[in-house]
Amino acid sequence: MYKLLSATIFFLVVMAVSYIFVFKKLHKSDSSEKKDDTFYLILIIITACIVKFAGSLFYYERGDMGAFITWINNLQKNGFAGFYTKYGLCYPPLHIFMIYIIGIICSLFNIGNFTTIQILLIKSPALICDILTGLLLYKIGRKYISSKAGLTACTIYLLNPAVFFNSGIWGQMDSIYTLCIVLMCYLVSEKKLKLAYFAFAASILFKYQGVIFTPIIIFAVIDQVILDKCTAKKFFTHLFTGLGAIAAMAVCHLPFIFGNGMAASNANTITSAYGEALTAYRYASVNAYNFWAMLGLNWHTQEDTFLSITYNTWGTIAIVLLVAAAFIISMRAGKSAEKYPLTAAFIMSTMFLFSVRMHERYLFPAIPLLLAAFLMKPGIELFIAYCGFTLMNLYNCAHVLFYYNPYNYNPKAPAIVLTSAGTILFWLVLVFGIIRQYFIKIKK
Repeated sequence: MYKLLSATIFFLVVMAVSYIFVFKKLHKSDSSEKKDDTFYLILIIITACIVKFAGSLFYYERGDMGAFITWINNLQKNGFAGFYTKYGLCYPPLHIFMIYIIGIICSLFNIGNFTTIQILLIKSPALICDILTGLLLYKIGRKYISSKAGLTACTIYLLNPAVFFNSGIWGQMDSIYTLCIVLMCYLVSEKKLKLAYFAFAASILFKYQGVIFTPIIIFAVIDQVILDKCTAKKFFTHLFTGLGAIAAMAVCHLPFIFGNGMAASNANTITSAYGEALTAYRYASVNAYNFWAMLGLNWHTQEDTFLSITYNTWGTIAIVLLVAAAFIISMRAGKSAEKYPLTAAFIMSTMFLFSVRMHERYLFPAIPLLLAAFLMKPGIELFIAYCGFTLMNLYNCAHVLFYYNPYNYNPKAPAIVLTSAGTILFWLVLVFGIIRQYFIKIKK
């Protein structure tokens, strides 16, 4: 508890200083100076690497880490074919390829299971993606505000306690697909839609939750293809590029189908596993401290009813309304660059709060997306939401990892209810920011 409180105070102080002395000042003066930031950027990255890699050695979660190590050993022994038949659709192909490469390194240097070096190797891809996301945020801040803003954004993301906890402490891989999503939004905002197709495909190939951001690609196609001087050549060029991204996704699954003489069985297993993955954990909430958890419904079956309608149906209604609202926001925002990361953050946070079967880490991508949107078009509400989602995600994940006890579990514990209510509160701040930015015309 002391460490969590210290991290909260440190984060809030850094955020206050950053906003008052950098962001608030800059978007008043609309500064746009561009300097050579190489020295400062290298210093920030070296500091972040030392903190992240050193800090990641102090703890690891044995359940998920044990699964990763089991897969490493199995892949080295049996290869890819039949992997999903044996273990189910645990993670998509690119994630398994990454695990396989780590296994090769472990075999090459005779690194034993659960050794410090092996744990660090497994955590390294997510930690590296944290650094890359920070650099991308630097690039966005430098372009839309100033060099100082870019450096500050990079720093406050790399020192973000929720980011450090997810990849460094817990050893999860959300940072990898999150990088792909932020990159996708940036590419779309830069009107590099064809590259964005592959960034989106990569996000799904690292983690299936990437599919949640499908509306962003659809909105981009509407904006930049259908409504932007669409010709037959332009339409079919984008169509075939998009199909190429889908084909690349299919090709990545081939090593798991062929190779053990059971291609048909492996293919059927993967196909059926996709459906199971989308409907697994049939609960109102799966440790996501959201609307359902605030009502004390964490780990309650989604088939129970509220106003004679099942939680599952309410979750579906929430998704339909969410997509409709996101479409209205996209149309209202016009050609503004920040609408893509902002709408993506809105989609992810709304899905996390009101849909069913959500896990505690699903809010994570909204954090860098909000920061990216803020850098493209500064607004105090977006900055507050970034800070709030950071702390609520940190509290949610820390409570699940360190305090969750299935043998003495209270679904209405104050930590669960307050964190859930806090996340909803900061979501309302985000919604107010969106309304003020796109739907309320303020006379200057």
